[in-house]
Amino acid sequence: EGYPFEARRDALKRCLAREYRSFFRPFEAEFYSDYVTFRDPLNNLEGKDKYRGNVEMLSGDSLVGNVLFTNGFIDLHAVEDVPGDVRKLRTRWTLGFTFKLLPWQPEALFTGVSEYVMDESALVLSQRDYWDTINLSEGGMYFAEAPLSGLADLVAQLLPLQGAMEYPAASAGDWSLLRRAEAYRIYRSAQAGFSFAIPALSKWQQVRNSDADLSSGLEAALRRHGLTPGVALKVNTVGSGQVMLASDQGGKLALSNDVVP
Repeated sequence: EGYPFEARRDALKRCLAREYRSFFRPFEAEFYSDYVTFRDPLNNLEGKDKYRGNVEMLSGDSLVGNVLFTNGFIDLHAVEDVPGDVRKLRTRWTLGFTFKLLPWQPEALFTGVSEYVMDESALVLSQRDYWDTINLSEGGMYFAEAPLSGLADLVAQLLPLQGAMEYPAASAGDWSLLRRAEAYRIYRSAQAGFSFAIPALSKWQQVRNSDADLSSGLEAALRRHGLTPGVALKVNTVGSGQVMLASDQGGKLALSNDVVP
């Protein structure tokens, strides 16, 4: 109290960056309304205590979370202003965890955005999460998911005997996942210093067994989501990176010179 809205809003942006990078250890409750709401494709919660319980479950800090999950992480890619609305903020992130209650211990991965709405004191009134696999649509816009689609996405990742869901280099930690869309992935290679787009592993395997052109299908999927050749993609809070198209050369993925950020 006593500080202008802009200063409190900037403080909230710093708070969100701290919370994501620490996986909400701690949850900074003073930046949230007592009646804060949270909704994503799996949950619909109201109240600060339920909000706290949800983040503590995902991070494994609650009893339930400790039983269900291990190796949880969240990577923050950006904290963004929402043009035209000073009472909104947007974060972009990657979330992952291992479901240890199942004997085969599958990993679940999600990427997407969170949209925050603030009150006049810059306290968070609501958080709405959208996943790139089921909410991302034409032009890069996010829309509400179909009923039960979030549960279907999660269950598909937890099923046994389905084969690898991600590329070996991604599973080994050599690539950082920036976007997990239904038809493609965007990764960043820290060693190579750039980001690149490739089909989802299941899609690439389908293309290898057909006469379809890998690059044209991938570029069409990226363009559908508003990613335009020659324009840099913002991949984190400090800079930008260009996304390269991957191509199929002799049954192996290779990077082409075509840039589709």
